[in-house]
This record gives sequence, structure tokens and C-alpha cells, in this order.
Amino acid sequence: MRLDVRRWISVTNVFIVLLQRFLSEVLTSMSMKRLRWCPSSREELENAEKKIFSYMKKKYRARYVEIGRIGDSPSPCRLWTVTMEPSEPPRGTETPLPLVLLHGLGCGSALWVMNLEALSQDRVVHCLDLLGFGRSSRPALGDDAWLIEQQMVNSIETWRQKMGLERFVLVGHSLGGFLSASYSLQYPSHVAHLILEDPWGFPVYDPARQHRSKKLPFWAPPIQHFLNHANVLCGVRAIGHLGPTVFEKAISEADTYFGHFVKEKGAIANYSYHCNVRRPTGEEAFRKLCVFFGWTKNPMMHRFLQLAPEVPVTFLYGDKTFITRSPAEFIKKQRENTAYVELKVLKDCGHNIHMEKPEEFNAIVFKICEMADAQRKAEEFTHTAL
Repeated sequence: MRLDVRRWISVTNVFIVLLQRFLSEVLTSMSMKRLRWCPSSREELENAEKKIFSYMKKKYRARYVEIGRIGDSPSPCRLWTVTMEPSEPPRGTETPLPLVLLHGLGCGSALWVMNLEALSQDRVVHCLDLLGFGRSSRPALGDDAWLIEQQMVNSIETWRQKMGLERFVLVGHSLGGFLSASYSLQYPSHVAHLILEDPWGFPVYDPARQHRSKKLPFWAPPIQHFLNHANVLCGVRAIGHLGPTVFEKAISEADTYFGHFVKEKGAIANYSYHCNVRRPTGEEAFRKLCVFFGWTKNPMMHRFLQLAPEVPVTFLYGDKTFITRSPAEFIKKQRENTAYVELKVLKDCGHNIHMEKPEEFNAIVFKICEMADAQRKAEEFTHTAL
């Protein structure tokens, strides 16, 4: 009797998805009831963040910014915000444009620690934990990808209004890059320059790629299917008290990136662990944005062509990243005669440019901010002359 491999794989896929969802609900429920399956708490996340920021020489200001009710939240949601004031007074009569930093999937504000002091030499810098991540509120968002994207963008816009920011330079990394692009499409008048660091969500998914799974080992398709339905870091929560140890080993490269700045070994891993074992609504939102693991349902590449030409854009990629830069090349070519689009590739660098090459990243962003200041001054002069 021949074994129907396809049917076996299909049944296995269904079983794995059901098991994952069951475990995700159970473990999340346990964590919320403080049964301490995962050794984490709000206080431990707060302390882990403070430990990282303690290595900065400059003082910082941190607070919650209320943005109203979103999703299933019974009370107003809040975005955790860290602000660095300028080290030096303005060189001219005008205050330099503020800089806003949006992190990627599974990250938080503290992972900008090697950038904040350098970038705030002459301007205010804000970084915030996105809705569903870090120390910000974690409401369950919608089930529709468009709705989730809009909820995230609306949270950023409400935050901007509450912060009293009229115009700023916006930096988005990975998932934060996707959301920064979406925000800029909807609110271009507030973005003086858009910097997209290895942005996720731009390429269009090719369904033909699914058929390549036939060339993989027999056990690969079930795992691939599992990742299509699982929250990215569900495994970290599933292993309970083993999580911190396993997580530290899994992201051991963090000490390579941060070791010269954050002297305590494991401090970055500890912060990242506590960021990612609480209610996983940010992960759930990311999963629902995806059509196939890592690919977005509503890719940004063609949508981005509708961006107002007045918004200058700079794409930053590492030459060793897993993110393709072909969408940026396409956008640059399509907009070369109508808008400013720059594409920079940093050598010997992967996905996390601001962590792997902080000095180069800081220099590039610093120069772009100065360019944005000069452009604003030129626009104001032209407006006055007219």
C-alpha cells in the first residue's frame, strides 16, 4: 500500500497549526494570570531597559503618551517614548527638525542606544515602542491586514499630535520601515525626509515560490506551514523558564554588536527576552500582515510610487542582508525625474545596520538631517519671497 505523502503532510500541517494555536492561547493566558510560566514582568522589562540606557553619558527623558482606545483595549492605549534633548544649542536662528526612530519586529527603543547620543548632538530625537511591542500597550488589533496597518499608522499619527510635532525626519527599520512608508503615504506634510533602513514589506510575493517547497526535505513543508500560522517567537514562550537561557544563546551576536558599548554581557538579550514574552499582539499583527511567512499581503513597492514627490527618501541596506533591495531600485528608477530617492548599501553589514555599523549609520542619518534642515530653510525663503 503506497503512502500518500501529500495527504500525510496536509494532515500534519493541520495538526501543527492547531497545536500551536492551542499552546499560544494557553501560554498567553498563563502569563496574563501571572502564573509565571515565563519569568518576566513589566518591572523586569523596565529594569532591563534602564540597565541598557545607563551606559549612555547623556540624560534621557521617558514617559507614556496616551493615544486613545485601540482594538480590544478597555482603556486608552499608551506608547512608551524615549526622548534625547540636543547636546548643543542651535547654530542658527531656527531649531533643527526633530528626528523620530521606529524599531523593527521584536525590538524596542533601547536597541537604539548606540545611536541616540550621536544623533541628538544638535536636535531632539524621539524613539517609541510601537503598539504591541516593548513597553507600549498591547491591544489585540483587527484580523484584516489593511485594518491592522491603519491602526498602527493611526497610533503613530495620534502620538505625533500629542507630542506637538509638526514636521520631522522619520527613520524606520524593518517592520518600522514598512509602517514609516505607510505613514508617509498618508501624512506626507509631516515628513521632512524618510529614511528606510532595510525595510520589510516592499517586494511582491510570487506564489510560484510555494512550489519550490517540493525540492525541500519531506520535513520542511510542515515546518514552513507552521511558520505561516505561528507567532514568530511563540517558541520562546513555550519553553517557559528555559526561555532566557535559550534566547541569550539564540541572539549571541547581540554581544558582538553592543559589547563595546553595553559592557554587561547578556544585558541586550535580557531586554529583548522581556520585550518578547509578554502578550504577543505585535507578533500577531505581523503574522496577519503576512500572506506567506515574511511576505506582506499588501506590498509597499507599487503603492510607494504614490508618495508625494515633496518627500525625499533614502533607502539603507546592508550588503549581507536577507532583505532584497530590488524594490528600492525599482522605486528609484520610477521616480528619478520627479522626486529625490537615494539608495545606499553598507558593506559587511546585515539587516540591523544601526546595530552592526552604528558609526556609519549615525553619520549618514546626521548628514540627511542637516540636508532636511537646509531644505526647510530654502522652502521658507522661497515662500517668503513669493
